[in-house]
Amino acid sequence: MLAVAVAVSLLVASPIAPPESPAPVRPQPAAPKRSMLAAGQPAPALQVEAWIKGEPVATFEPGKVYVIEFWATWCGPCIAGISHLTELQHRYAEQGLVVIGVTSRDNRNLRPAVESMVAMRGAGMDYRVAWDGKTTAHRAYMNAAALASIPASFVVGKDGTLEYIGHPQTLDLVVPKLLDGTWDRVRDTADVRAAESARGAMDQIVRTDPKTAMERYVALAERWPSYASQFLNVRQELEQALGQSEAAAKTMDLIEARAIEGKDVIQLRGLALRLLARKDEPGILDRCLRLAKAAGEASSGKDSTSMRVLSKVLQARGDQPGALEAMRKAVEWAEPTLRPRLEAELQALEANAAPSTPAPPATDRPN
Repeated sequence: MLAVAVAVSLLVASPIAPPESPAPVRPQPAAPKRSMLAAGQPAPALQVEAWIKGEPVATFEPGKVYVIEFWATWCGPCIAGISHLTELQHRYAEQGLVVIGVTSRDNRNLRPAVESMVAMRGAGMDYRVAWDGKTTAHRAYMNAAALASIPASFVVGKDGTLEYIGHPQTLDLVVPKLLDGTWDRVRDTADVRAAESARGAMDQIVRTDPKTAMERYVALAERWPSYASQFLNVRQELEQALGQSEAAAKTMDLIEARAIEGKDVIQLRGLALRLLARKDEPGILDRCLRLAKAAGEASSGKDSTSMRVLSKVLQARGDQPGALEAMRKAVEWAEPTLRPRLEAELQALEANAAPSTPAPPATDRPN
């Protein structure tokens, strides 16, 4: 009994310790939120792996305006815009414009293909070209600006500030104002977006309502003539649809002259092939021949694709010997991956050109 009493007294006399309080949670500082790259911020340093064409650009020099365009060999709109960038570089070089085409490595855009295209375009791609093999520039510009599609252009002003981000087709509305000091970032960017909106409204009805689309093109050309001049192909298509044959022919003359002057190999080839579908119209085959020959002359070196286009044009004109000669050159100059296809086309062309061998006369055989 004494032991029990002692135990009870100990329980009563010893207070029960309260549970330990949890350690106070200290608020962690939030990770700094990285702002998206936008106009008005300092332009990021341009870090690339190599310069494929032109003098390297180590820093953005004060007093110069830089256009940085991201492109790739597989991007059709990028390739279509090469002559436009060349034209801008030529027109504003003395005023301090520097155009840089930056192309980043991916599974479809490898350095040998880039070098081959730059070499083939020659003077038709007459601005600096940088190889972004480690995608450093792509991350600093494209990813930082949350852009996923190309072509995309970034324009750096005379003080190193990023002044504009947008499609290269709009650069005629941006570059001249930055060079002459009249650019207002807010006002003029809004004007560019208005031009793009007007162009989009026109594009939506080109096929369904050519009359209204032409009215919208005229309005676009009146307010933004340099921008509208990028869409002469649309104007020509509308004139054709509206039966304005004479106007359509004049517009095609402008398109042809611009492509030849700009040494735009891709456009020259494309025009020649597209017009072959209308080969029965007066003068079309003559134009196709001019375009195809100009494509061959504009390419720097032995361009198998231009020779293939020339062969097709000569076939349509009934010049079989000339078509065969052009196709043989196409096969000879072709890259290994393309050669089997061109060889098959050459064999078919040779078979069609070969005169049929008459069957030997029948002979009487003894029964």
